[in-house]
Amino acid sequence: MSVCVSDRVQEQEELAQLLQDEKTIFCEEAKELQKSLQDIQHQKEMTETELRAEVAARLKAEEKLREAEQALAVSCHILSGFEFMSG
Repeated sequence: MSVCVSDRVQEQEELAQLLQDEKTIFCEEAKELQKSLQDIQHQKEMTETELRAEVAARLKAEEKLREAEQALAVSCHILSGFEFMSG
């Protein structure tokens, strides 16, 4: 009977070691996943920042285009007034 008990103890110790090894692997994988999530969050923040900058630049360009169109319209109006007066 003592052989059976020592075999059971050894099996339990081996099982405990296997569980500890699995726990270690799971912890390492969890750390890797956490790092990946942090990297993705950082990339998301960078992308959002770049997108906001692009939107701001586009809005500024659109405003300049409107100003140029208005200036052109005024110039055309002035020129058409000169043609009317000289014609």
